[in-house]
Amino acid sequence: MSRPAALELLVVTGDQTWTDQLLGCAAVRASRLRLSVCSTLAEARAALQERAPDVVLIALRLRDGPWTALWANGRPERPCVVLVDAGDASFVTAALERGAIDYLVGLAALTPDIPRVVERALAEWQRVRAAEPAGHAAASSEASASASQDAEKLYRDVLDAAPALVYVFDVAGRCALVNKRVRDFMERPERELLGRTRAELGLTPRSIEEHREYDQDVILRGAPRSYKERNVDPRGRELVYLTHKFPLYDREGEVFGVGGISTDITAQERAVEELMESEARFRRAFETTGHGMALVSPEGHFIKVNQTFCDIVGLTVDEMLEIDFQRITHPDDLRLDLEHVQRLLRGEIDSYKLEKRYIHQRGHVVWVILSVSLVRDAGGGALYFVSQVIDITDRKKVEEALAESEHKYRSLTANFPDSVVRFDRARRHLFANSVASAALGRRVQDLLDRTHRELGLPDDACALLEAVIDAVFETGETRVAIIEVALGEPRTMEWRCSPEFGADGSVASVLGIARDITEKRRMEEKLLASQKMDSIGNLAGGVAHDFNNMLTGIMGSASVLELLERDPDKRLHVHNILVSSERAAELTKKLLAFGRRGMALERAVNLNDVVRETIEILARTIDKLIELELLLAPALHVVDADPSQMLQVVMNLCVNAAEAMPRGGVITIRTANVEPRVETADGRARPASVTLEVEDTGVGMERDVVLRAFEPFFTTKREGGHSGAGLGLAVVYGIVSSHGGELDCDSKPGRGTRMRVYLPRGAGERATAKEPREFVARARGRALVVDDEDVARETLRAIVEYLGFDVIEARDGREAVERFQGHHDALDLVLLDLKMPRQGGVDAYEEMRALDPSVPVIILTGYGTPEDAQALLSMGVKAICLKPYTVAKLSRVLRESVPELPWRSGSSDAP
Repeated sequence: MSRPAALELLVVTGDQTWTDQLLGCAAVRASRLRLSVCSTLAEARAALQERAPDVVLIALRLRDGPWTALWANGRPERPCVVLVDAGDASFVTAALERGAIDYLVGLAALTPDIPRVVERALAEWQRVRAAEPAGHAAASSEASASASQDAEKLYRDVLDAAPALVYVFDVAGRCALVNKRVRDFMERPERELLGRTRAELGLTPRSIEEHREYDQDVILRGAPRSYKERNVDPRGRELVYLTHKFPLYDREGEVFGVGGISTDITAQERAVEELMESEARFRRAFETTGHGMALVSPEGHFIKVNQTFCDIVGLTVDEMLEIDFQRITHPDDLRLDLEHVQRLLRGEIDSYKLEKRYIHQRGHVVWVILSVSLVRDAGGGALYFVSQVIDITDRKKVEEALAESEHKYRSLTANFPDSVVRFDRARRHLFANSVASAALGRRVQDLLDRTHRELGLPDDACALLEAVIDAVFETGETRVAIIEVALGEPRTMEWRCSPEFGADGSVASVLGIARDITEKRRMEEKLLASQKMDSIGNLAGGVAHDFNNMLTGIMGSASVLELLERDPDKRLHVHNILVSSERAAELTKKLLAFGRRGMALERAVNLNDVVRETIEILARTIDKLIELELLLAPALHVVDADPSQMLQVVMNLCVNAAEAMPRGGVITIRTANVEPRVETADGRARPASVTLEVEDTGVGMERDVVLRAFEPFFTTKREGGHSGAGLGLAVVYGIVSSHGGELDCDSKPGRGTRMRVYLPRGAGERATAKEPREFVARARGRALVVDDEDVARETLRAIVEYLGFDVIEARDGREAVERFQGHHDALDLVLLDLKMPRQGGVDAYEEMRALDPSVPVIILTGYGTPEDAQALLSMGVKAICLKPYTVAKLSRVLRESVPELPWRSGSSDAP
């Protein structure tokens, strides 16, 4: 099927907006219309000359004349449809009489119907033209008259059906047209309205002046005007109208009147005013309330927030409007909040209220009470949430503080290690904690409203406590008393009674705290004994130090003399001096170890030797009812350890075992080599070790006691009267740990205790019973010797010179630094005493090292601690030689610490 031929449509209008709408209308573009658009009569005439349009759509008035001026005789030569506004209804009849086929009112709404209007106009034109030969004039006149009557009735019906007031006033201000709405409003028939002025119609002066001003403006501008006006109807009701006024033109294009359409918007205005008033009230409440307020979209985004809410979370209004509420909600509170939001959206609840946390911009938590409701539209759809936020952070802090205080109070009183009670004036118990009830052997509820006498406490203890309580009630001051109580066994209690004041300022009750100080007193006694031992140890260490200096002169001189003397008889006497000196030196070592002042350094130690030395001491001191049994490994590996500290370990373990056997028993001491294997509780691999076990057949210990056995000052007391030393096992644990070892304890009540020490196997060879005699090695060089003791310094000088060195002497640290400053370039080594007046050895060494760190320095001392030795070696000291020393000992130390010197073998029988 072929497509219908296109229809040429000429559109002549000055309304550009409607023209654009027409050209863009989908219905028009899809039709068979081909449009030509003109905005003036001149353009339209030119278009008519170029082509012959099938239909012409033309406005009643154009800029350059009325629509009829398009044709020479004033009548259309083509099918013509006139375009009119609502106010041009009175001209429709005249247009139809002048030859228009049809008309359109309300262009915007009718745009999609243009194709149909064109088809209808073309068909009507063809029908009329076809009938013209038979009686063209008569038919045309009859048709025009009929169309005019139909149009007149149509427009009258339209005007009367309009819901607004429609009226026309001529330029003289007289009423020319009114519809039914106007007649009803004025409550007068049309004949009493037409031809009358507004004053004659009874309008108020203000309304008359207002209409006059707007009419004049419309006439002068030739353009419509809209505004709001307020009128009073005959019944005195004030009404609000939205009025649209427009100019009316005659056939010559002159304005002959002003049309008006007034729509009653009183109800809408009142609703708007109420809404605005409500909005203003809401806005004032929203902005000025002391609580945070927010409008939130169903998706959670902030739509509107007040400043208070912004202050609560530390953000600005603009920042809040860019985020959702999830961004500032504490993660732990988000799930519950979202659940309530979903219930609101589902309609399960109308609102909700909860306590939640926000995260402040600065990172801290803000507690709030959040109240949320949902606003819906007329169809029930969700519009937005209204949220009210009350900051309760301070209240929460107070509540938490109160709760914490209450918890602390209850925990303090319930779990306080001391008895806590409250007394009234009759000395009855108002409160007691669990410790007090356990001490008295009664339930807490059995203590309340009863006195200590009624509970069966001894009379003397009750009398003293009652006196203290009465004194606190009378004076309002805290009192303390020491009360001895026999509850199963004698105990010493320290009672501290304090006043508790009532609202009137008087003492309402007395708070008593009773502390068991029995063990404290025992510990004080032990501490006093320990302090005495420390004093003795200090004295012993000081004496040993002086003895070391003396023995240094004796042993050093004797060793030089032995090397120089060739007479065998004299050498024998010198040898006896050396042997006696060595025994005296061993004594000083024990004194220094006792006083914890020995400059002990780790070396290869055989624990069997340590055990035997310990047994020699224990055999003369422990109870004769205790038997000592030794099971020592014959080929025991050495350990790298401090011999004196190992002696202390064995001694403490044995003494502890002896005290666990008040009625006698057996102490078994074992040593053994342990190969690497996995045997620790946590499955770690234990390296090759040497073990020392001390086992007793004593009273043993409970498991909870075993777990605390190595705590400082922890002690036990058994029925047999045994009390632990309190510090012995703690010292053992510290020494073993410092040597990289481990300590195990296996004990059961009534079955004794076994202590096992694991020490890493040493890197050296097995220890032998006696070291081989040393050789004296000699060299050449220059040495600086420093000692404040004249005899010790002279002895040291003789030994060093014997070893082949030229010697420079110094009496103290300050002089040593001066000598060193002048001769350090020529010095091969420095032998420096540690304890000296004016300036000690450490300070002198630091100054020497600053001057020339390449000169080797050997420290000579007999007094100090292992920590001192380690500190000196870490500072760069080459070696430490302990006093007293012999030629051979000093020769070995120098040879090992300064091997770069030209050493050569000397005598082989050096002591």
